[in-house]
Amino acid sequence: PRRQTTAPPPPAPTAPPARPGEPAQPVAGDATGWSMEERLYNQVWGMFEDLARTTAAYRSAVDFADSRMEQELDKVLSDPRSRIGGAGDAARESARAKHADLVARARA
Repeated sequence: PRRQTTAPPPPAPTAPPARPGEPAQPVAGDATGWSMEERLYNQVWGMFEDLARTTAAYRSAVDFADSRMEQELDKVLSDPRSRIGGAGDAARESARAKHADLVARARA
């Protein structure tokens, strides 16, 4: 089926001109041909997309911090001599501190 061409929609209503000495009244959105409901829907949808991207980035950063901590702990604990004693405890604390720092940076 072919697309049928129709006349463009009427322009969106504009704010009345401002009185002298007063700022102009704002108009929600500037896309012509969209109703106020459509503009609001698009704005809310954009906010939802931003939140989804932010959440995905945060989850990815926390997953990276988790895997990095596991790698560091595996490297330290692979040698049985370093599992017990001060060196093992220090390495565990260092890995946990790096993990906490990465998660805190992801939250910021």
